[in-house]
Amino acid sequence: MGEGIFAENCQTCHGPEGLGDGPAAAGLTPPPANLAEHVLLHSDKELFNVVSVGVPETAMPPFGHLLNEEDRWHLINYLRVLTAEE
Repeated sequence: MGEGIFAENCQTCHGPEGLGDGPAAAGLTPPPANLAEHVLLHSDKELFNVVSVGVPETAMPPFGHLLNEEDRWHLINYLRVLTAEE
């Protein structure tokens, strides 16, 4: 489920691999986070908060009103899989 949520809501800016290189990334200042690096630095609770309330002074919007709590957790779980070190 998280993969579909990511594709629909995050991939445009963060790119399919979460590297911050999506088609909308070029015009954003600051650029979208490289999730392959960024996700590893934060707890699930911190990531949930970022997804829920966004990041001030960036293009990262709040998704708390668009995605229910369960879907936000599915997204966090997918981010862990997407960015897992192999």
